[in-house]
Amino acid sequence: MRAVVRRFGRPVVVAAGVLVGLAGLAACGQRATFSDEFVCGDLDDRDGSQVFVPSSCDADHTAERFFLFAAPFTKYDADDIDDADARYCLPRFYHRYRDSNDPSYASIYDYDWLAVAPSLEEWNRGSREIVCVAFRLDGETFP
Repeated sequence: MRAVVRRFGRPVVVAAGVLVGLAGLAACGQRATFSDEFVCGDLDDRDGSQVFVPSSCDADHTAERFFLFAAPFTKYDADDIDDADARYCLPRFYHRYRDSNDPSYASIYDYDWLAVAPSLEEWNRGSREIVCVAFRLDGETFP
């Protein structure tokens, strides 16, 4: 999987990524399949790849999966994936982390998000799942 970090609207490919512990979703024609189930976890760097590992929300964690969706198109295109990342992840990121009434989320500028999408190879094997993950810019754990 490839991982893309967006710094306030500018995508930067940072590493190949692997998603651990989440079931794959199959695209159904042109419709997007999605889950807004919140999952706590950690981002881990293994062999140069970003890995999201789900964990208990009761424990300190370095990442939060705030959205997951199947790409709403059938042909692999990096631009379409980036557009879908922005369309699905960005509004949910701002809603959860900027518009939160929870005072423990101090400022949107303390957080960023990462979209993990399938590589072309994985796409050709049927993977369509794109995962939206938030993390703290200072590297600290979430409250």
